[in-house]
Amino acid sequence: MPVLRTSLTDREIAKFPLASDGQYVVRDKELKGFFLVIGKRTKTFTIHGESWKNGKRKPVHMALGVVGDITAKEARLKARDCLSRIARGLPPIEVDEPAEPAPPELSKPISVTLNEAWERYREAHLVRKGRSTRTIESYGDHVVRMLADWKDIELKALGEEPGLVAAKHDGLTKSNGPYIANGAMRTLRAIYNHARKSHRYLAADNPVDAIDWNQESRRDTGMGLKALPGWFEELYAFENPLRREFHLFTLLSGCRPGALKVAELEHLDFARRMLHVPAPKGGAKKAFDIPLSRPMVRCLIRAIRLGRMMHPVESERWIFAADSLSGHLVEQKEDRAVLSKWGNDLRQTFRTIGQAAEISPLDIHILMNHALQGVNAGYITKSALLEDHLRRQQERISRTILQAVENGRSEHHKHILAWLRSSSAEASVWEGQADRKGPPPIDSPDRHDAAETSGVRTASHVKRGPPIEERPLPFVRAEPLKIRGWAGDVAGSSRLERDYGVSRSTLHGWQKHNRVVGLLTGLRKHVYPLAQFVDGRPVEGLAEIIAAAGSPRIAWQWLVEPHSALGARLLLDRLKAGQIRVVCALAVQDFSRE
Repeated sequence: MPVLRTSLTDREIAKFPLASDGQYVVRDKELKGFFLVIGKRTKTFTIHGESWKNGKRKPVHMALGVVGDITAKEARLKARDCLSRIARGLPPIEVDEPAEPAPPELSKPISVTLNEAWERYREAHLVRKGRSTRTIESYGDHVVRMLADWKDIELKALGEEPGLVAAKHDGLTKSNGPYIANGAMRTLRAIYNHARKSHRYLAADNPVDAIDWNQESRRDTGMGLKALPGWFEELYAFENPLRREFHLFTLLSGCRPGALKVAELEHLDFARRMLHVPAPKGGAKKAFDIPLSRPMVRCLIRAIRLGRMMHPVESERWIFAADSLSGHLVEQKEDRAVLSKWGNDLRQTFRTIGQAAEISPLDIHILMNHALQGVNAGYITKSALLEDHLRRQQERISRTILQAVENGRSEHHKHILAWLRSSSAEASVWEGQADRKGPPPIDSPDRHDAAETSGVRTASHVKRGPPIEERPLPFVRAEPLKIRGWAGDVAGSSRLERDYGVSRSTLHGWQKHNRVVGLLTGLRKHVYPLAQFVDGRPVEGLAEIIAAAGSPRIAWQWLVEPHSALGARLLLDRLKAGQIRVVCALAVQDFSRE
């Protein structure tokens, strides 16, 4: 990762987001050895210096404080003083000799509270053993929300009065439902068992044993082969083509939706026809590869091309990109009246169709990343089966699903098959329109305009041919967007809100009055050149220049070109230097000639 340097001020520090994984460092431009360490939860002011003693170099590394507890100005003064002392061979801070701590009174142990036990369980058990973020958040929700009024209660009191736990379970069942109540009690049981390992005064019997568990039954919401044509008809009528591909891939892969939402382009290996899932349910230790059938490959290609048309910035990283703060699809839930089955319903359907396709239970377990039961199954090396045997089974399941669609005779049967056989993004965009009369003509200017505007090279027509599973794999590389080649670094509304603090409503107001340059990159998507912003606001004078040029795109092309009247200097640089009247006058002069 490149070294980040800036003047560490409170305003600049606020622009840097917390780390999504691990840590990263931002160094101060002015004071050597003073930097900021940014982790997943905190931003910490830190110093690093070197002192010499007896001809030997001794490095000194010390944290000064956390952002929020100490200001940047205070941290800088403290850092300057500490670094000066280190350079003179002195300790970074003057520390009094600690007093001898009094021995703990072993006869009077302090009972641990639920909140203290939860903090210890989360860090020492869940985090240390690599549990997934979603699992940790689920446990935390039970403690923080479901058991909020018990945050400071002593576990010893619960162990001595298990009736309190039984009453709490009854209350949660009435207020939040039987499933959530059972889940909260499972979390409490795990926390208590973990706390008793280091607090032996707690009762040996877990107080959760006193409850009467609510009956739970597995939700049987999967579809059979006969129901698939009707579901594909619903999916075909879906407005958002990228979400349509997400639901289709969920069905074809049987993967948990949560793992697919965060799938990245770097996880995709078209050469091996694999999609790597690095952090599924259960954490990184449960990472696995999904072998891709031909229909799955075509689905991913359509999703990638659609992402580049609809979300050009976010799609550089995510397969299922979206206009969200994270950049990827966040919520997969749909209105049941529009799409009757989604999410885990499609995972159950995958398992059901696998049985109908006569796939062995062991192969299904591996494809769905379920734990293998028994000692004998534990001897199987899964990676040795991926590229041949398991891919054939995946192909077989996909073929069974699509064969059910081909055998159906729904209203838009031909158009659905044309969509599934194509890798073109336009097949998804145009064949899903509300009029349901099929795609526009091949020579329609609308289709060519959409491709040219997005900068994506796509097929000019929907190919039809032999059965789906026999068709050759299409060319999988889409031509990248070329807008950065002339417009410079650009950002979407999500990035501007996340990194620069520009809200969507403010951005919309600027664009409405032509005070900011927004460049159309898809059907409705705009990106904004970052060079036009100064201190989080667009430079003054853009409205007059856009009015003279007639469009934001022409205005920006003019601004980023050298001008002979200014000694071959960039007009944008002159605008930033405050020469607004000069640049605006040149705009009126240049564009009035045309």
